[in-house]
Amino acid sequence: MVLTEQLAVMDLVALGEFLLLPEDDLTLATVLKGPFIGLDDDDLFALAFDRGDASLWRRLAGDSRYAATYEWLSALLARVDFTPPYELFSHILTAPLASGESGRQRLIARLGNEAEDPVEEFLNLSLMHERTYPPSLQGFLHWLKAGDLEVKRDLEHGARDEVRVITVHGAKGLQAPIVILPDTTAAPRSSPEILWVEDMLLWPPSRSHESAVCSVARAEANARRDQEYRRLLYVAMTRAEDRLYICGWEGKQAASESSWYAMARNGIESIGEGFEFTVGESDGWDGEGIRLKCDQTADLKPDVSPTVAKEAPVQMEEWMSGAPAPEPTPPRPLAPSRPAVELPMVSPLDTDGGQRFKRGVLIHRLLQTLPDLAVDRRRAAAAAFLGMQAHGPDRGGRGEHC
Repeated sequence: MVLTEQLAVMDLVALGEFLLLPEDDLTLATVLKGPFIGLDDDDLFALAFDRGDASLWRRLAGDSRYAATYEWLSALLARVDFTPPYELFSHILTAPLASGESGRQRLIARLGNEAEDPVEEFLNLSLMHERTYPPSLQGFLHWLKAGDLEVKRDLEHGARDEVRVITVHGAKGLQAPIVILPDTTAAPRSSPEILWVEDMLLWPPSRSHESAVCSVARAEANARRDQEYRRLLYVAMTRAEDRLYICGWEGKQAASESSWYAMARNGIESIGEGFEFTVGESDGWDGEGIRLKCDQTADLKPDVSPTVAKEAPVQMEEWMSGAPAPEPTPPRPLAPSRPAVELPMVSPLDTDGGQRFKRGVLIHRLLQTLPDLAVDRRRAAAAAFLGMQAHGPDRGGRGEHC
């Protein structure tokens, strides 16, 4: 799936590549079908079919139906050798096209408002390139591709009514109220064909011809692959703010026991309780589920009417009717970040003095660092970390964690 931010940048890059080489028929066809011109398949076929050895650019020059398009592209060709990339693309996005609209308007009309952020970031990159390198279109496009730069909109900003389809790697740092993991029943089975042992390259023709060194190297590579697979599950599950749906499907073969689905199911079964549920009425479906009992799912206590005490008469203080005291010279600087009296900011629902937050921070730190250690060293390292003086008298609930 090509996202909107990629399409917006691809359209701008395609137009830039055409301006560098107008005789490239494929690039010109991409520009003609893009949002700046907007030809459909029938128009492009009628323009390109049966043209002999003539290029598509020459064919476009001789077709009176596309005279306005040819003039607009010719005007850009006349500017490309004398205009820096930032100024060139700014002109493309703001100046009227052959249709009378600006390039930015055509992009938004084709791709939606989501194209705004990647277009602005594309212009920022062109300006960044000019500050470091000589301003040339060819140099900028080469720098953009060679650097493998990712131009995308900030998904955290705005409250759009939309469903975001992104990979786990792309979801790092983002959160959403509802997260759906659509396919979690398959486990990674691919193993590298080329193995590295220190500075030595190993390339066995088949598994049956592998030596003992190859087998050990392959086992280590598979272990690193599975470790990264489990880390991505942690990233995916922690993207959800309110609800997390872990879905999957089974074909002729059952779901792998090392898959995300199996790992999540086994973990929830150990702390939850089973129940039967029904979704919908006539066209619904039912099944068995697992739920976790916690304070949020407990029954509410009956309301108790509070006792209203009589209010005592208000006594007027002397300072309320007297003149204010003179200010010191020089006046005391006002520093809101360092108040004279530290007032405790405690939630009225806090019953454990914030210990649950400290516990979560410590667990997150352990999950982040322990996988890098050998299995036989993890318990001792966790106990040493939780026993540090900095964690307070409770030591982070050492016995509970270990």
